[in-house]
Amino acid sequence: MKALLPEEEKVEEEQALPKNYNESQVSCVLRNPVWLFVFWNMSESDSLMLKKLDNYSLMLRICFFQNAEDQVPDEAFEVQTATETQEQYVLIPAGKKYVKVELVYTTASVGKVLAFSPVIRIPSPNTSTSTPCIEMQGASCSDI
Repeated sequence: MKALLPEEEKVEEEQALPKNYNESQVSCVLRNPVWLFVFWNMSESDSLMLKKLDNYSLMLRICFFQNAEDQVPDEAFEVQTATETQEQYVLIPAGKKYVKVELVYTTASVGKVLAFSPVIRIPSPNTSTSTPCIEMQGASCSDI
């Protein structure tokens, strides 16, 4: 095993992951078909821009779609967030198929999307959670 020089030890210690990658982004993970966990980061430039505004609100816009390819949501609602937080649980209404989350700020005259998540599929709560069946030639899962 090779011994590390003092300079190499310092480099290894300094390679911890950063808290933020200086990118505005929003991600979401389904906890189950009813709860969505949303987390986000804001770039330094977006944070500075918001600090310069007198009065703004930071919100999550939760958008629902019938199809993953749809551009316009069938339904949407907004959830107010505290400016110091970067995560939020959101209750999903029943019967929704696809969801996308937008990180939005609004002022008295302007509203702008800072970042948005990919569209994700919401599984039906009635979906079976049993072990998947591998279909054999000539037999379906219901035959086994």
